[in-house]
Parts: sequence; structure tokens; C-alpha cells
Amino acid sequence: MISKNALLLFMGNERPVFYNDETLSKAVTLANACAAERSVVKLADVETVPDGVYFNGEFFKGSKLSAHLDGCKRAALFCATLGDEFDREIERSKYESLELAYLIDYAGLVMIEQLCDEINCEIAKEYKGKITARYSIGFDDTSIKDQQKFLDLISATKKIGVMTTKGDMMCPTKSVTAIVGIYD
Repeated sequence: MISKNALLLFMGNERPVFYNDETLSKAVTLANACAAERSVVKLADVETVPDGVYFNGEFFKGSKLSAHLDGCKRAALFCATLGDEFDREIERSKYESLELAYLIDYAGLVMIEQLCDEINCEIAKEYKGKITARYSIGFDDTSIKDQQKFLDLISATKKIGVMTTKGDMMCPTKSVTAIVGIYD
């Protein structure tokens, strides 16, 4: 759930010039109504090599990912999404008002980040804070082309309906994948 105040706080100086309170209220109401927060978390064994990482034997190229997970023998791999209906609501809203669609889209960015923060906090609590920061496929020198392989590894397509397009973008669009290293 997101409030008007939370959305305004996150928007800061990025408020659209066409901003009005009535449209903001409607966007928050619609965003909260259509969000179907779902997630999947999977614990994986980690083996780092100079040019990448093996998660349960599945290789992901990226020397910076390897450095990020240096010293970790396990990682929590996760995917979070707001669901397909969120995308549909953004598209429907474009016919009424581009401002409304923009505000719903922005609310989705904030909501998915909040969901990831909640998952991250649960992981931190379970492992007594002995974790790395989140790292996502497509960040630094990891390839966005590995996104579907990552989703398959954690069964995100089967469990929560997140997949990639031919252009390697996640669908639903308000979806995030992340890797959190766990120190022993």
C-alpha cells in the first residue's frame, strides 16, 4: 500500500508540471487496488569464480557480481512483482489521462521497491544481518539476457507468473529480481 504523502515524498522535485491533488488521489487509490504483491525466495549455494558466480551449479557471468558475493557460501535469490493487473491499469489510465497513468506508474516504482525492502528485511532478520546489499541481474557487468535463466532457477514464472519478453524485459513490468549474499 502507498499513501499520497509517501508518493509525493518519493517524487520530490520530479512532480509533473501538470500535477493536481485530485489526480494524485485517484492514482494512489487505483495503484493500491490493482497491486497484487507476490514474491518467491529461494536459498542457493554460491560458488564464486573470477568471471562470475554459480548458484546451485547454474553459472551467471559477472566479475562484479562475483566480487559482491565474495565470502558468501549461500545467497537468497528472489523475485517480487505487483502483477499483470498493475500493467493493465497503467494502460487503461492512459486513455483517461497521461498524468494519471504517469502517477500510477510512479506509484508502482515506489511500491515494488517497498516490497523488495520488506523481503530484504526478512532475509536480514533470518540471517542476523550477515548479508550483502541487493544485487540484480542486469546490474554492472551481468547480462540482462540472463534474466529468464534466473527466473527459471527460482521458479518465478511458475510460482508468480514473472517472465521475460523477447527483448529480455520482465513482464509484468513492475517486477524485480535480486540476489542477497549470506555470510556464514
